[in-house]
Amino acid sequence: MTSTLVALQLWLAAPTAFAHGLVHHQIAKLNREIAAHPREAALFVRRGRLWLAEDHLQAAAKDFSTALKLDADRTGAYYFLAQAELRLNRLQAARQSCQRFLQRLGPDQLGGRIRGHVLAAQIAADAHKLEEAHTHYQQALTLSDQPNPDVVLAHVRVLQALARPKAAIAVLDQASAKLGGNVETLEAQAITLLRQQHATDEALTRLSRRIAESPMPAALLLLKGQILLEQGDPTAAAQAATEGLQALGRLPKSRAATAGMQSLRAQLQALQQQPQQD
Repeated sequence: MTSTLVALQLWLAAPTAFAHGLVHHQIAKLNREIAAHPREAALFVRRGRLWLAEDHLQAAAKDFSTALKLDADRTGAYYFLAQAELRLNRLQAARQSCQRFLQRLGPDQLGGRIRGHVLAAQIAADAHKLEEAHTHYQQALTLSDQPNPDVVLAHVRVLQALARPKAAIAVLDQASAKLGGNVETLEAQAITLLRQQHATDEALTRLSRRIAESPMPAALLLLKGQILLEQGDPTAAAQAATEGLQALGRLPKSRAATAGMQSLRAQLQALQQQPQQD
């Protein structure tokens, strides 16, 4: 290996090494503070969160448990303890810690309640308690004004595992409405579910409506073209691809040059070049 390559690798690794060094410096500082104030629960929570960020899960769980022994009303420690226990695959303990976290929250603590229900859903899903996971995901969605699309998709996967495609589409619609209807990943998932049910006409109608509403419909137009091609209409598919390429052409150059947009462009071009019917 050349000295230049070694130097480059060291340079690339430097930010990560610096971050780890900074965390370890913070932990060392907290060690000294805890030695001076061993009954201060907040210090154990702070150190536990650093351990958790560094994937030292046993140490994190121990610090959160110590904090709760010192102060059983330190609500946030239950949440972080549940996170550590989930990652340690201690699912029953994680479930209990998360329940205690949720039980201690007031009705005005909306952010905490949303995070708690999402974590409870993740724990239930890992424990294969899918009905329970669905209930918690639904509560999180109901409470949230701006639902996280990744959380919504996790909810949809639970409903798919429960063989409830219509309920999954309803969840996607509820989340999309809250997000202003401009989340193409959610819409693409809804279309996929409709196609799996062989509801192609409904999928195309839905796509046409979303395309008309979307400020950047290129990905939706690709999906429409793919469906039309599967239906045996390459001419209509090529037209959808052309419209998608035109939409990409309206993007700022900086965004159009991204890897994601270049991949989308290549797929649209391939669809546009499909052999046409006589």
